[in-house]
Amino acid sequence: MMSETNSTVFDTGKVLAEFGLDHVHSGTYADSLGWGPVEDRPVIEAQCPADGETVGRVAASDARDYEALVSAAVETQKKWRMVPPPRRGEFVRRIGQLIEQHLDSLAGIVSLDTGKSTMEAKGELREAVDMSTLAAGQARMLYGFTQQSQRAEHRMYDQWLPLGVVGLISAYNFPAAVWAQNGFLSAIAGNTVIWKPSPKVPLTAIAVQKLVNRAAAELGCEGVFSLFLPEDDAVAERLVADTRVAMISFTGSTGVGRKVADTVGSTLGRRYQLECSGNNGCIVDETADLELAAKALTFGVVGTTGQRCTSTRRVIAHESIADELVELMKKAFDQITIGDPRERDTVVGPLIDRRAVRDYQDVLAGAEREGATVAYGGKVIDRPGLYVEPAIVTGVR
Repeated sequence: MMSETNSTVFDTGKVLAEFGLDHVHSGTYADSLGWGPVEDRPVIEAQCPADGETVGRVAASDARDYEALVSAAVETQKKWRMVPPPRRGEFVRRIGQLIEQHLDSLAGIVSLDTGKSTMEAKGELREAVDMSTLAAGQARMLYGFTQQSQRAEHRMYDQWLPLGVVGLISAYNFPAAVWAQNGFLSAIAGNTVIWKPSPKVPLTAIAVQKLVNRAAAELGCEGVFSLFLPEDDAVAERLVADTRVAMISFTGSTGVGRKVADTVGSTLGRRYQLECSGNNGCIVDETADLELAAKALTFGVVGTTGQRCTSTRRVIAHESIADELVELMKKAFDQITIGDPRERDTVVGPLIDRRAVRDYQDVLAGAEREGATVAYGGKVIDRPGLYVEPAIVTGVR
């Protein structure tokens, strides 16, 4: 494990201990169950991509745990739907306040899980805080139309009704923000939420769930949010296929998103929403401020080590300025500090896992085979962890 010095942003042992993650911890939580058992469960090794060290161990959810979770969520929703929406909003706002109060230590957990710099981890968590404020306000604005009726002494009006239980599947790159975006709005609408995070980033989910539990105990809102952290796809797919789960919110790859759509769509009355992979392009014409463009493109490329669905992957530049733009981007890339997220000067951290490194290498090798040129970077950095250089590839057709 990395030695803690004055140059490090946080102490690994302290942030893990603050959330009870310094020992084997259950990945299952439901109000009726509490934290699930750790015995006789598969164990997820939480490896920090910054150095490859195991920083936590999580007892994964199994089929038995799932059945307890979904049964509890169904029963809780029957009561939660009767709570006035402004009261629901107070609950999600309180969760946001607790995230804000524990911002530094929770950012440390996000960094250990994802490899993000602490600056970026804090930015994600502030997004979760902002989302709690937005949802709390929206809870007082569940408006509907009123209409004139052709029947005497009758009134017609819209009323928004909850769906029931919402299954929320989040990806590794934003382990807290995606849950907040979808979970808070689901909750203020009267739904209960079962969160299935990526097993690549289990520690963030547990730490956030502990803050949720604290807010729930304070306000009497137990059971609205539960946690389901299976190790394998077969158990996870129960959530998608279960007709007791009225809606699935999925964030992840396009391939898996299609499978989710097929499964949920095969049952009439169930719903899904998908946020899948992107292949984002930017156009730079001959009238652009190239220095400004280079800086903006660099931010879009390297944020979250290029692992966002919104990461800039393609630049379509006018031929008269393309060479100059490439040189300016090289200079911008040179200024980026790549390193361990626990180090103060780090701007860009590692990739999430070894498969991501292999994908990076395969894409660059494939581009060169097809006649493109790696004009900058493109190498795996020789140090512990999963670090690579940002790459600029030219001559792409």
